[in-house]
Amino acid sequence: IFALDSVLGRQEFEKIFNVDNFLKWLALNVLVGSWDDYWYLKNNYYLYHNTTTEKFEFIPYDYDNTYGIDWVGCDWATRDIYRWGNVQEKRPLVTKILAIPEYRYRYTKYLEIFMNNEFSFAAQEPRIDQLKAMITPAVAADSFRVLDWDFSFSDFQQSFVTSVPTKHNHIPYGIKPYIQLRIASANSQLATFYPPLVFIN
Repeated sequence: IFALDSVLGRQEFEKIFNVDNFLKWLALNVLVGSWDDYWYLKNNYYLYHNTTTEKFEFIPYDYDNTYGIDWVGCDWATRDIYRWGNVQEKRPLVTKILAIPEYRYRYTKYLEIFMNNEFSFAAQEPRIDQLKAMITPAVAADSFRVLDWDFSFSDFQQSFVTSVPTKHNHIPYGIKPYIQLRIASANSQLATFYPPLVFIN
């Protein structure tokens, strides 16, 4: 067990765990709204021992419940970026790491970096439109599409710009409105820290 509140403890911990990649995952995971994860639902991840670096890597998977999709009664577009997880259950890997000012600062900076680059609306909208154009003919021709949630072709088209009515109200946002609201909400929540002596690229 490492005392992460000491410099020596953090140095020892970083010898066996890729903290920086984990912080990047936390930031992007919160932005895309993936709650079916370690932090909220203790789900869909591996800890992999990289025998080249001798460090453990955190590897997430299963990202269908993102961009506003909800099954548990939360508004993922506005949820607190520092209290994303299930506060009723312990998640020591996140809580212990984010309790360290240096790591919390780096997590915050990664949120800013992603929102200003890969996760920005300007970066995502052209790709969304490109993917929509590419899959639209297949969606229109897919007779199996209606067999799960009975989505119509109109629902498919609508889902990019507004909510889609369902029995469980699990699609409260269109993809594009979700991105815009998530960025606005996350930006309003960003904490201010005195930069530590560790520089990140």
